[in-house]
Amino acid sequence: MIICKTIGGILMSQSNLEKQEAKLKQLKKKLKKKNIKLNKKILNYGNLNTTKIGKPAKPVPAD
Repeated sequence: MIICKTIGGILMSQSNLEKQEAKLKQLKKKLKKKNIKLNKKILNYGNLNTTKIGKPAKPVPAD
């Protein structure tokens, strides 16, 4: 027995909906991990100061 739902005027079977839901959950999890990673980078950059950055590896020529 196939149960169907209408979403935005499109008829979809229950198994297709479940597959799409599983994909969306995976994408959401992936995005959440990337967001956490980016936020950590932002915090790390925010904590930098001139003593932590240090001098450039090569001298910068004056114009």
